[in-house]
Amino acid sequence: MSNIATVHAEQSEWRYAISRYNEALEIQMEQFGEDDQEVANTLTNLGTMNFRFGNLPLALKSYKQAWRMRQNIFGSAHIHVSDALLNVALVHEHMGNIARAESCYANALRAAKNSVGDQHLKVALLKNSLANICLHTGKEELALKFFSDVWTIYKINGLDDEHDLVKIVSRNIADIRFKNQDDLAGVLTAFYDVLRFFSQMRASAFSLDDPGVDTFLKNVGQANANFTMAVC
Repeated sequence: MSNIATVHAEQSEWRYAISRYNEALEIQMEQFGEDDQEVANTLTNLGTMNFRFGNLPLALKSYKQAWRMRQNIFGSAHIHVSDALLNVALVHEHMGNIARAESCYANALRAAKNSVGDQHLKVALLKNSLANICLHTGKEELALKFFSDVWTIYKINGLDDEHDLVKIVSRNIADIRFKNQDDLAGVLTAFYDVLRFFSQMRASAFSLDDPGVDTFLKNVGQANANFTMAVC
C-alpha cells in the first residue's frame, strides 16, 4: 500500500497518496504497533503529502506523531529525532506560529549536535533556519551569529566560495552588516563576492527586473557611498 502511495506522490496526486498512506498506516499500526520505524516513516510521508496538499493542521498532527515515535525508538539525542522536529518546525513556521517554530528548530539543533557533532551540514541547515526566524523577529545580532556559524560550517565541509549556499549566506551576512553599518569594508567585500557570483549564473538569475537584485544593487551603491564618506 505504501508503494502505491509513493507512486501517487511521485505523480503529485496528493489526494490519492494521502488515502493510500492512511490505509498503509492502519495496516502497519495493527502489525507493528505504535513505536516502529516503518510506522514513523509512513506518518512522515503522510505529513508531507498533507503539507503539499495544503492541509497544514493534518500535516502537523502526522509530523508530531512521527517525532514522538522516533523519540521513543531512538531517544532524544538522535538525528532521526532532529529530522522529525525539523518537519514540525517547518509547519509551525508556515502556519505563522513563529515562537513554536523557533523552539522546535532549537530542539532539533540540540538533537542534531548531540548526534552528529557541531560541524555537520544538518547543523548548518538548522542554524540557517534559526537565523531566518531571528531576522523575522528583529533579533539581528543573533541572526548574524547564526549566519556566521553557517558560513563556517560550509567552509569546514569543503564548500568553496562559488557554491550557491556559501554565496547565499554571505549575502545574508552582508545585508545585516549593511543595515547596521558595521564594518563597511567587510560589507563591500561580501557584496562584490555575491555580485560576481550572480553575474556568473545564467542571465535569467540576474535580472534587473528582480526586486531582490534591484535592492541588492542599491545596497552596494549605498555601501560604496558610506565607505567613501568614512575614509575621506
